[in-house]
Amino acid sequence: YLMSAWGYRTAVTFGNILGIGVSGSNDNLRSILKNGTDTVRVLDRSTVSGEANTVATVADQTWFHMSGWHISNVLREVQLNGAGLVTEATDVTPSAPNITRIGVSTTAGGPWNNTGALAELSIWNGTGLTEPQRRTLDTALKDGDNPLVLNFSGVYATLLVAYWPLHVSTDLTDKSGNGHDMSMTGPITTFTSHPPIDNAGRIINGGPINNGLIGVGRLVQ
Repeated sequence: YLMSAWGYRTAVTFGNILGIGVSGSNDNLRSILKNGTDTVRVLDRSTVSGEANTVATVADQTWFHMSGWHISNVLREVQLNGAGLVTEATDVTPSAPNITRIGVSTTAGGPWNNTGALAELSIWNGTGLTEPQRRTLDTALKDGDNPLVLNFSGVYATLLVAYWPLHVSTDLTDKSGNGHDMSMTGPITTFTSHPPIDNAGRIINGGPINNGLIGVGRLVQ
């Protein structure tokens, strides 16, 4: 499946973006994140780790888009702003997950920097998609196509598993209609800008230090 997200970077710090895993464990997860070097990473972890990291880095004080594909236990892909594809093929088989988090790890650590922001996070079922079809979806999301529109018809119809626009601080509802609503830990506030998404509203940024934007929701499968 695909994990897609927009982030706003304000500091050279490590920050989790979106992950599915076992609550309280640093192992047995699948996630996307920003490294302390400002590259972005797609990560699968069990007793071993498989990760693909971009060569390109995110720019300061601006929105970036990343896409992390967990295609199988032996293949993952990552792109930054729809370009610079990197793949990795370590054999990783995480245990069954029981939690989904936004902005922190499955242990509630590594928060997204609270002066930055996250928005327009989505998870897609990628089963059966070809490599060109995956790149086309990456490009569409990077270009600001609304996930709900992409999910309506064509190749990507009904593939949207979960979608959190985070357009206001009080709305953590999964807009895909699949019921993966999130709950809040720590205050979150409205950010000053938003990524260029069709029909998008405002987004929200992280809460205080050691909290960040923390979403805890029903497991996305």
